[in-house]
Amino acid sequence: MRASRLFVLGTSALLAGVALSGCTSSLTYPATAGKAPARPDVSPCPELMGDAVIAVARASKDASQEVMVFNLPTGVQSTVWNRVQSRLSERTTLPVRAMTDGDACVFSVEQIRLNGGKAEVDVLYADRGIWQLATAKFSGGVFATYQLDSVTRWVIPTDAPKANDPRPAEAVAQAQAKAERDARRAAGEAARAKPATTEPAAPAASTEVASEETAPVTEGQ
Repeated sequence: MRASRLFVLGTSALLAGVALSGCTSSLTYPATAGKAPARPDVSPCPELMGDAVIAVARASKDASQEVMVFNLPTGVQSTVWNRVQSRLSERTTLPVRAMTDGDACVFSVEQIRLNGGKAEVDVLYADRGIWQLATAKFSGGVFATYQLDSVTRWVIPTDAPKANDPRPAEAVAQAQAKAERDARRAAGEAARAKPATTEPAAPAASTEVASEETAPVTEGQ
């Protein structure tokens, strides 16, 4: 019986390892032609994005940086933004916030690539007002935490990133939905509290019969 349990546990662990290794083999996000799409909400993607931002920020050596401003690719769920922001807050003493339009000092994750035990994350950053790309490279595995290997800064100017944080728009939509629900609830409560109105009763028919007036009769002469 014990041997059977050990066999089952060992087989389950092996299958889990195969599944996880398959999930981290030749994947990209955002997806590119010829590559399977990675899921940004599944580990190690959130952790790698956060660690890549930290690595590139340190490599850029911007002494004027007072806030860690980050950005993620479009389409990334708000839950992933929360996870990355929490990870950044744990690894830097600077205040951390997401990018908004007009920010000039941002570390913007552009793409993450997974291939077995190797991972690469492209991060866009500004160097003396010029936007350029850096690639953080990691090594790891299914049961091993990914560790930073190197950061390569490509001296190739590129366009500024656009803010992709979905949370402000979601907050507005949630507030509007709540206001509509509250308005409907208030209208329903007002309708229930309003006293019922009754139609005025019709006047009762008179039971008295008017006496008919007759002219006095005079005898003819």
